[in-house]
Amino acid sequence: MQFFDVDVLDVPRGRVSIRRLVVLVARLLRMPGRSALAEAMHPANAWTATDYLTAELIDRMELANWLTLRVNSEESRRIDPPERFPRPGVEPAEPETEFASAAEVHSFLQQLTG
Repeated sequence: MQFFDVDVLDVPRGRVSIRRLVVLVARLLRMPGRSALAEAMHPANAWTATDYLTAELIDRMELANWLTLRVNSEESRRIDPPERFPRPGVEPAEPETEFASAAEVHSFLQQLTG
């Protein structure tokens, strides 16, 4: 624990108490900035607030470009909306399930009934 100039091996040697070590680890998790321990415990801690704001800005710009293309394009139905910029600790969403149209359901039921 380089921030506090404490060696974890000092605990079994009797130089540092377990309580002191727990207090230092808790303090380390609350410290601003990046920490390997904080990132290992919560992958979202790999990014700073600036990184998250930059990703949000990228998402907003992509959305604005998509809206502009959709409004000004003749083939607006074929343009897929942009995906979110990947963030640490956030799993990508599964694609939405497509449901059959009323006509498809009607033809399927007619095939079943003969």
